[in-house]
Amino acid sequence: MSNGFAIPDGVSSIMCGEPRRQGGENARNRAARLHRNLQGGRIETAMHAANNISLPEPLVAEIQSAAQTEHRTVDEVLTDAVQRSVEDRSWTKLLDYGAEQAKALGVNEPDIERLIAESRAEQRGSGLD
Repeated sequence: MSNGFAIPDGVSSIMCGEPRRQGGENARNRAARLHRNLQGGRIETAMHAANNISLPEPLVAEIQSAAQTEHRTVDEVLTDAVQRSVEDRSWTKLLDYGAEQAKALGVNEPDIERLIAESRAEQRGSGLD
């Protein structure tokens, strides 16, 4: 099925959202992951979106190699990588916000420990700890 876009030389197109089939290694991996998720208090949804992405061939080869080495699907490797990237961005935004607030308040790094100690002392004094 063509989407009307040409894939440049040196780039591979891979399908994310591998078909879910009964039996085989993929089913065992999914069952183990679902069990881990349930133990961790997370519930995995059964619905997955299928998407096509184009990546440079050397990167596709690395992803496939990692998936094989880790006994996981390409989808699982890519999902983990994207989730980590999203989490990293979230932390970066939070750290940037903190730096902006510190600058706006005129707080320097050497002040931080003192301010934390003062805040904790105030909380202990007011019974908020």
